Amino acid sequence: MPKYFELEVSLRSIRPRIWRRFLLPTTATFGQLHTAIQDAGGWLDYHLHAFRPAIGAPEDLCGTPGEDPWTGEKTRDSKKMRLNQWFMDDEPNYKQKCVYLYDFGDGWEADVVLKRVVVLDERWARKLVKGARNFPPEDSGGPWAYPEWLELRAKNPKSLKREEKERLAWLGDWQPDDWQLADAQARFDQVAPAPRLQAVK
Repeated sequence: MPKYFELEVSLRSIRPRIWRRFLLPTTATFGQLHTAIQDAGGWLDYHLHAFRPAIGAPEDLCGTPGEDPWTGEKTRDSKKMRLNQWFMDDEPNYKQKCVYLYDFGDGWEADVVLKRVVVLDERWARKLVKGARNFPPEDSGGPWAYPEWLELRAKNPKSLKREEKERLAWLGDWQPDDWQLADAQARFDQVAPAPRLQAVK
């Protein structure tokens, strides 16, 4: 039966907490994890990303492939590293983590924690399990700017200055608290194709 990592992703330096929990096959790649985080959060994959063992770690596990202009070190392509090369898939309920970095200008950081290993009859390419609150919009300035957006969204529209109205218009219909699991699952969940049967020779 298919085996899955149940992973929880939560944005660092943000309160109240913004998080998602989803299933990915243990054989999925970090590139697929990156895409899952982007899609679960409603981001658009406009920027570079990386996975590191921990905050402050000197080297990336993998990420957007390329060469670091400062060190000359090459970043391993996240599409070429499988989750089970880092997370342990043979010890149920074993917790292990890494850090996801996205948009190095805005500086988003997220903890990625392995909550447990799950075996299911169903075949999923990915499945959203739980979560809370909407991710901030793409290019919104990172965790340092997030409190300002919350404050702006909470203001009485009649009291807004022209510049504040323009910033609010840029936010569009984004609301921090209107995230709904069922709606998010409809956009996120993907059934895995059935395995091909090998012809008997």
